[in-house]
Amino acid sequence: MDGIRFLLDILAIHFLFQSDIPAIEIYRNSDKYVLDLSPLRKQVIDFDYLELFYPKWIELTGRENTMDEYGMLLDFIGHARKSMGKKYLLMVVSRR
Repeated sequence: MDGIRFLLDILAIHFLFQSDIPAIEIYRNSDKYVLDLSPLRKQVIDFDYLELFYPKWIELTGRENTMDEYGMLLDFIGHARKSMGKKYLLMVVSRR
């Protein structure tokens, strides 16, 4: 299951940033890990791109098309765009 989850994480980063540049893992324990997405932040997609390509995301990942799924992506994009002036953009990925 960890391998599949890892691939989904890579797909999510590629989808959200439209980049093949890997995220930098800066911390890991048994439950979660932290990625530094700072070098990718200027490439984050916008809300229009999400709306247009969200069905493709669902198709590629096999995830359920729910308001939670869509809302999670909306929240991340909004946070990434609001924090453009910050020093870091970090993502905590939980295994639970």
